[in-house]
Amino acid sequence: MGVRQINVNIEVGTGIIKAFERIDIENHQIFSEFIDNSFQSFRDNIEVLVDELHVRKCEVRIDWTNDEIIITDNAFGMDEESFERALRLNAPAKSYAKDSLSRYGIGLKYAASNLGSVYTIESTQYGSPLKFTGTVDVDEWIAKNPKTMPVEVIDDFDVNKHFTVITIKRLKHKFNEAEMKRIINRLGTIYYYFIDTKKQLEIYVNDVKVEYTEPVLFRDKNGSEVMETFNKTFYFEGKPYEFSGWIGVLNKGSTYDAGLSLIQNHRVIELNFRPKEIFGPGNDYRYQRLVGNVEFLGDNWEVRVNKDGLAWKGTGLKERFIEELNKLPGVRRVQAEAKERRTRENPTRKVRITTEKCNVDGLKQVYEIGEKVCFTVTPNEGCSIKSAKVNSQELSPSSVEGNTFSFTVDADMPSTILIKVICESEKSGGSVKVTPTGSVVVDTPPTHGPKVIVKPLSKKQRIEKTFSGMKSTKVPGENIKEEPNLYQDGIIVEYQNTKYSFEIEEVYESATKEWMDLKEMKYPLENSYKILINFNSGFFKYITMNEETKMLLNNMCISIALSMITSAASGLPMDKSKILIDKLNDVIFKSGK
Repeated sequence: MGVRQINVNIEVGTGIIKAFERIDIENHQIFSEFIDNSFQSFRDNIEVLVDELHVRKCEVRIDWTNDEIIITDNAFGMDEESFERALRLNAPAKSYAKDSLSRYGIGLKYAASNLGSVYTIESTQYGSPLKFTGTVDVDEWIAKNPKTMPVEVIDDFDVNKHFTVITIKRLKHKFNEAEMKRIINRLGTIYYYFIDTKKQLEIYVNDVKVEYTEPVLFRDKNGSEVMETFNKTFYFEGKPYEFSGWIGVLNKGSTYDAGLSLIQNHRVIELNFRPKEIFGPGNDYRYQRLVGNVEFLGDNWEVRVNKDGLAWKGTGLKERFIEELNKLPGVRRVQAEAKERRTRENPTRKVRITTEKCNVDGLKQVYEIGEKVCFTVTPNEGCSIKSAKVNSQELSPSSVEGNTFSFTVDADMPSTILIKVICESEKSGGSVKVTPTGSVVVDTPPTHGPKVIVKPLSKKQRIEKTFSGMKSTKVPGENIKEEPNLYQDGIIVEYQNTKYSFEIEEVYESATKEWMDLKEMKYPLENSYKILINFNSGFFKYITMNEETKMLLNNMCISIALSMITSAASGLPMDKSKILIDKLNDVIFKSGK
């Protein structure tokens, strides 16, 4: 028996690039990968670019149409080694500076393959006569699994040129204006330090300059912003972990803007970090108003490979960090301020009265109130009240006879309060009197269900709209009215006195992935959401998509979305409210019907 040695090819297979597509990542995170590479190239060669070429800012331009995405920079450019590394999977540089934004060798491939199936990289480095061009066809790579690929090299290019251009085609998502605005807003926050403080970076998306908007903080009676700074070092498993930053109270509550920005090397790696221990549940004032930055200092904090958060899941480090942050006196003070901050832009509450076996004097009334108001419910002659409830909570009688009920409505209660009065009468005909103590406005009862306001689309929009069911969204039996063309895209739904904007987009993900997903957006309203419908789901295999079924699908998705959103607002975690979708996914995938 002999013993021999063989060499095994352990090169990462090209099929892994397909796995990138299944990782859930936002568009602003994808574009951040390209920006990181461009800006780090500028920083690594800043002396040459500034002193010799007088290039004082790195400029990154993103041009996105329905056909292609082109990302261009004016950084130092790539040499042959850098270009090869950009095309190879899992190929980091031999070493990086501690503050490098390009420490993760999977970035460009990961980002490009999430946007489209074909991408071309073109680059030349300042002082070099070489220009490199290489094209990756993801589908072809997966089918053939090549170990090499052809790269075009021009060896007499202008040595004074320096740039990188990435062109992505066969796009997986259609361009839309609302998403572009959201990307611009997010990128402004992620790179605020380099854009606003250092003034070394300029980003343009379809010629719109990305800028940082500083949060407006609430001021106390002395005119001072309610905020606290902090710096803390703690030890975990024998290693020191240091963080610093600030936390404050937003002047206007916003679930989109609230939360902590987690930062490493002056770059935001996670937005809207809201641990329940500090921010409370979704219906807590802290959840809507606390805002701030946390900078992670030192070498012991590890970031996930796709730079969308810290690599601390399952280690206990996250829980320890939250505990240490929550113990800081300044953080506790700001938390208390946010919890007490009850002034709203529109504090109006609607109070509606319903009855069983009796009537309310006159019409069933809806009271609009903006202040704390006490309501008293008393029976008229010939009527006896059996019970009274406020939003399903049983009221105790407030009179000795046990036949008068009262309760107070204030800013802590939901925007819609339902009083339900049940009388003892065998026959309907008796009546009760509801008396408010305070300033109120009597209104007519609302119609049942949400009021849907449909934005009329232009002829061009109707032609370009991929999901043509958006043209007709009228819900039978609903109160529908059309408004002027106020919004760039989507459907505006008024539900429980709050307007929601929904944009519906078709995607083609794995057949095992959810048939519907919901994502929060910035525009056009504060409560704006994108509904993603996965048409590769087995559910759609047996359905003929016509105008009627598209309208039905629209309405069903919006109804489910409203259920998820309002459940989360009442304290039920969003993932718990997705039980219906998860169950449908399970049934659809197993039966295909």
